[in-house]
Amino acid sequence: MIAPLKISYSTLPFCEWSPEDKQAWVAAKTPGNVLDGSGPAASWSAFTQEKVELTVGRFLKWLLVERHVNVPVVPSNIGEATLLAYLDFLRVRVSPVSVHTYFKDLLSYCRVAWPNVDRSVLCTMERNLRWKAVPSRNKSSKIVAVCDLLNLGRDLQNEGLALIETRPIHGALLVRDGFAISFLALRPLRIRAFGSLQIGQHIKQVGDAWRIHIPPELSKTKQHWEGPFPEILRADLEFYLNVGRSILLTYQSQKTTAQERKTACSELWVGRSVQVMPYKELGEVIAKRTREKFAVRIGPHFFRDCAATYVATHSGEDVGVTKSILGHSTLRSSERHYNQARQNDAAKKYFDAMGFGVANANAYKRRSRR
Repeated sequence: MIAPLKISYSTLPFCEWSPEDKQAWVAAKTPGNVLDGSGPAASWSAFTQEKVELTVGRFLKWLLVERHVNVPVVPSNIGEATLLAYLDFLRVRVSPVSVHTYFKDLLSYCRVAWPNVDRSVLCTMERNLRWKAVPSRNKSSKIVAVCDLLNLGRDLQNEGLALIETRPIHGALLVRDGFAISFLALRPLRIRAFGSLQIGQHIKQVGDAWRIHIPPELSKTKQHWEGPFPEILRADLEFYLNVGRSILLTYQSQKTTAQERKTACSELWVGRSVQVMPYKELGEVIAKRTREKFAVRIGPHFFRDCAATYVATHSGEDVGVTKSILGHSTLRSSERHYNQARQNDAAKKYFDAMGFGVANANAYKRRSRR
């Protein structure tokens, strides 16, 4: 694969867009009322708006650098010749799935920002690319058993516990990372929701049990999701809250950060210097820990593949449970995106199977917490 040219592959910041595209995009995102109406993109989530904006910025930067357009404007550059050249540029740099995503987002932008512009060529290319968007990577080779993810989390917590007295910050970070991995293995939430959890709001104690509440604004499906916190991780949660997180909230790091962040208060995930840990940074930490252990990068979103595969392999008669586990609106979404299993030959549900595996295998190492 040809290495991308950084200057042409990066995105053009919104502040450097043409006045026409700026005005069109702002209008598309502007919420309104019953009299003047809202922009067609006003109902999109902030994440979707940001993603589309980055995609459009990438296209504009390519026009500026590769096509030498002095002031690139999207509606003037979506003809057949230009789009075919952009397609050739992308194909040697990113996967077929990513190529389709870029064209899909560009089409979405044109629909809401330039509804009266001819999009026929872009529509045809997006549709054809959709059918050819076959993942270039073999996901099945990266599937890790959920028990192994749990074990990794527990091992990191044990390692951190041993360092709490002598190296409190380092030990607390290991406890945090280990707990995050174990938690995500049993509740594979999308990383934006997972990284945005707040104590007392999204994760709260009800009686003797803990529960998880994901509001619509943190859900991709825009639906409220609620479920019990895994009981087998209750001690891990309480240890992290009472010890690991408390240390991170107390100790100030001597290192200066390039970007000032909000001071952590009720946020579950705390970084250095008592600051809120951004969900993207949490995701990178999880991916780094898994790569160190399994020699393959397993990002937070791939935990969902592992969970769906575990269900299909160990709970074939109840594969529908993946819909609830993954927070999908339909079972079809779970099967289409995440199920890497070759056969469905088990008879227990996901958490029943996990409970059996944890209770009967030495894989999940228990320890008492004080």
